[in-house]
Amino acid sequence: MDILDSRSGEQGFELPCGLFKDGKILKHVILKEITGEEEDILAAEDVNGIIKLNRVLGNCIVSFSDVGKEQKPPKNDNAKKAIDASASNSDQVSIPLANIISDKQEIRNLVPELTIGDRIFILLCLRIISLGENFIFDTECSKCKKSFKRSIDLTTLPTKEMKDPTTLLYSLELPSGKTVKMRVATGKEELILSKMKINATDIMTKSLSIRTETVGNEEASVLLLKKLSLKDRNKMRDSIDKYEGGVETEIEIECPECGDVSVSDLDIGQSSFFFPSE
Repeated sequence: MDILDSRSGEQGFELPCGLFKDGKILKHVILKEITGEEEDILAAEDVNGIIKLNRVLGNCIVSFSDVGKEQKPPKNDNAKKAIDASASNSDQVSIPLANIISDKQEIRNLVPELTIGDRIFILLCLRIISLGENFIFDTECSKCKKSFKRSIDLTTLPTKEMKDPTTLLYSLELPSGKTVKMRVATGKEELILSKMKINATDIMTKSLSIRTETVGNEEASVLLLKKLSLKDRNKMRDSIDKYEGGVETEIEIECPECGDVSVSDLDIGQSSFFFPSE
C-alpha cells in the first residue's frame, strides 16, 4: 500500500519550519490519524500538557523527510501543502525520497526538537485528518461578556515559513545598545515554560526568557528581562516574528449579541479541539 493511500489513514504535509539534521532540512512529515491510544493520552489529567503533546506527536508522526510528494495546495496559497492520498496522479509530482526518518524511537527523540511553530502546525494537521477541518469552539465577548459558539475552517489559517531553518541561534542589537543572544523556541523550551509558575504579571517576560540566552555579558533571567526597556523588549518580540515560522492563529471574532469585533488567538487548548461535543 502506498504510504499516502487514503485507506491507510496517513497524509503528508510540508512543515513551515522543518528540522535541520545531518546537513538536510527535513520539511516533509507523514502523519497518521489519532486513534484511541492517543485519545487516552490526551484525556489524562495528571500528565503535563507538553509531555502529552510529545507522546501524541511521537505516536502519530510516521516519518520525516527532506523531499516528498507535493500537490496543489488546498483552498489558499498560504494554507498547508497537504498531500491528499485520494488526489489524482495528474495533481501529484513524485520525487524520490532522499533522506527519510521512520524509526519510531528516533522520531520520538526528534519531537522535542521541533520548533513551537511546527508543533502547533502538526497538532492542527492531526485535528484536520482525524476529525475534519471545522472546529467549533466556545468564546466570550470582551465587551458585553456574552458567551457564544464560533466555528472556523482550520485549513484557512495561513502559515508562515521560517526564513532560515538552519539558524536556531542569533544575535540581536537592541535600541539601548545591548546585544542579546536569542534562540528559536522548540519543544524543549515549551516544556520549560510549562513548568514555570506563571501569573498575569510575568507571562510576557517568561515567554521571552525561554528564547533568550544572554543579555550583554550576563546570562538571561526573568529579573534581568523585566528591567529591559519597552523598546528593547519590542525589538526582541519583533525578532521572534522574523525568525520563527508557524501558523497564524489570530482570528477575528464578532459577537452576535452586541456586534463588537475583537481579535484573539485561537484557543486550541480547549477540550473540544479533540473532544467535540457536536
